[in-house]
Amino acid sequence: MQIKKVKSIKRVERDIDYTYNVKVARNHNYFAKDKLLKSLPILVHNCDDPHNVKEVESDVSRIETILWWDEVMSTRCNDPKRSARVIIMQRSHEGDLTGHVLSKEGVDYVHLCLPARYEPDRLLTRTPLDFKDPRTKHGEPLCPERYGDKELGELEAELGAYASAGQLQQRPHPRGGGMFEVHKFAIKDNIDPAQIAVAVRYWDKAGTSALDADSSTKRTAGVLMYYMKDKSFVVADVVKGKWSSTIREKIIRQTAEMDGRKVRIWIEQEPGSGGKESAEGTVRNLAGYSCRPDRVTGSKEARADQYAAQVGVENVTVLRRTWTSEFIREHESFPTGRYSDQCDAASGAFNKLFKTKRAGTWGKRH
Repeated sequence: MQIKKVKSIKRVERDIDYTYNVKVARNHNYFAKDKLLKSLPILVHNCDDPHNVKEVESDVSRIETILWWDEVMSTRCNDPKRSARVIIMQRSHEGDLTGHVLSKEGVDYVHLCLPARYEPDRLLTRTPLDFKDPRTKHGEPLCPERYGDKELGELEAELGAYASAGQLQQRPHPRGGGMFEVHKFAIKDNIDPAQIAVAVRYWDKAGTSALDADSSTKRTAGVLMYYMKDKSFVVADVVKGKWSSTIREKIIRQTAEMDGRKVRIWIEQEPGSGGKESAEGTVRNLAGYSCRPDRVTGSKEARADQYAAQVGVENVTVLRRTWTSEFIREHESFPTGRYSDQCDAASGAFNKLFKTKRAGTWGKRH
């Protein structure tokens, strides 16, 4: 058993406020006494830089840290009603500890994000902490007294695009993404339904990365995409979630009923007998609808190539909905991000529309 020595214990008294700081090798435990609580201390577990940047690319090392947080630190709060766990870290991977906790459902984390250079479109500082980023100009340094434009520029050049995106901007992938130029997505509130030529809903039923520590259920995503009469493409709807197989099939069926019979449905069929049985089971579940399994081949990057090209020439529109921001963020980190199910489903829908377009079979079943 590993034993960590206590480095120091400090007590600070200001009127009736008391703060005890017990410092150990891996984390700091703060016991804070609030004026209003008076006799009830608040225990804060402060986890500082849980990942070693040199080891964060290791699946084993990363998952080990996540399991430590979930299975060890989750039991360290003696009074959950008045205790808190705090993670202080730089982003170094999509699947790091911050990425893990932000993706968890049913857990209320407050996310305070302070990128080294200000990005107006990433306002992640309005929290119960009553703090608001005072910066207003794009690219403005966080702490110009220490790192001004010159110093930040030198550091960015030394770190490179990938490390700068994570360690400085708290976005663990270069801005603009790898395959997808996400700034070229057109965003609209609505479209004219009369201009829709063909509609496809494509389902990816196995979009959870193996890096997900909570892999008891896999994330499913279904993307509805239109091919328009002006030869453009529109991402109209995204349904996604982690469900058991029974609930998933009910949601897929319910979605088909809401989409209507004019929407063609495709189900990604993964390699192997299990993938075939799963896809065929969904097709049977959607009896009465135009639904077929899609036996995919090649890498996900290859399958997304033509879709990414259309995004690059500004020929893909995404409707402004509650799911839009996450949809675009996933494209930004594709193909190295933690999740790829929305991108996989979108590229699948695009490929089916594109093949139909090339074959000139509008209005026909294929």
